[in-house]
Amino acid sequence: MPGLNTNNMALLRLADKLVRDGDHNGALTAIMKAREMDPTNRYAEAYEERVRSLLASGVPGTGGSGPGTPDAAGDASPTTAAPCSRLAEIVALLDQANSAIARADFPEALEYIGRARQLDPENGDICALEEQVRGACDSASPTSTENLQDFEIVRSTLEAYTSEAMELTAIGEYEEALHLVTKGFVLDPANEHLREAERHIIAARQIAEAHQEAQVFAAEHYQRLLEREQTQREEFARHLDCARTLFRNGAYDDALTEIALGYTADPGNEELQAVERAVWQAKGESPSQAEYSARHEETARIIRLHILAAEEFSKNGDFIRALDGLAKAYVLDPANKDIKRAEVRIRQAELRHHQASGSPLTLVYHHDRVVNGE
Repeated sequence: MPGLNTNNMALLRLADKLVRDGDHNGALTAIMKAREMDPTNRYAEAYEERVRSLLASGVPGTGGSGPGTPDAAGDASPTTAAPCSRLAEIVALLDQANSAIARADFPEALEYIGRARQLDPENGDICALEEQVRGACDSASPTSTENLQDFEIVRSTLEAYTSEAMELTAIGEYEEALHLVTKGFVLDPANEHLREAERHIIAARQIAEAHQEAQVFAAEHYQRLLEREQTQREEFARHLDCARTLFRNGAYDDALTEIALGYTADPGNEELQAVERAVWQAKGESPSQAEYSARHEETARIIRLHILAAEEFSKNGDFIRALDGLAKAYVLDPANKDIKRAEVRIRQAELRHHQASGSPLTLVYHHDRVVNGE
């Protein structure tokens, strides 16, 4: 870290100056601070032993060329006022400067170094430390090698996040993919590639959710169709059994009604057709005896079945299905009087039903003359 070794040398040179000034205790303080900052400094260790030996022997400092050289007693007075107080403040300032350098906070380090230089303007080591920190401060720019390396690390990390997010999206892990994109935004909130990846992931998740909803809806619809078919099969089976029972008991008209209702569930069922033929033959109304051609006979048969089914629905209060059956009969023979008479009966029954229940009447296949009984 810039300034660490220079701080040690500044402290040792300060200690050397204090020894020459006769301030052995102050020199020892500076040496111990230097050793605290760098315990492996052998020069500081040897200098400490030398100063401690001077303190033990009571030898005063010299004004000569080096520490420990004996001088006259009158030459041992310090050259500066309050050396211990000044030394403590310089040591504290250099310590704070070194901490700021360790944090790469070079402006704060320069502030502490400047205050230390004011206390000892002649100290060349403090001046050298200041120049070194200023150089480090100037080099801390976006174009420095260290920052370029950091930029490359961030860029490669973002590329890895984006690539992995796309892979997770491909297998449907949308939440994990968005989590990686969020981690990338912490490093670079304005990264356009991440923004594009986020849009892609959200769109893919929405499509997957829509597809899943469509599948659920289709499955539910299919299940409803199966249930409806099952209900129709059960309903048809009841009508077929009932028609057979009524036929055996000689209730031919009621059997035809059940046959007509059965045709609403399965119009082409052969079993039901067989029962119908047996009923008509038992009633003495064989198609060969009819006055119309075979085509007219078939039409009349279907119309009668529609009328029978409609009247049965009307008895059960299901007027919509009743009138729907009559509408199908009208398609076959719009002028058929039997259909019109049946519609009059059903419309009047519907009107009485709604009057009794107090509910509004909604007309189906509206025909004013029919409602009026004409």
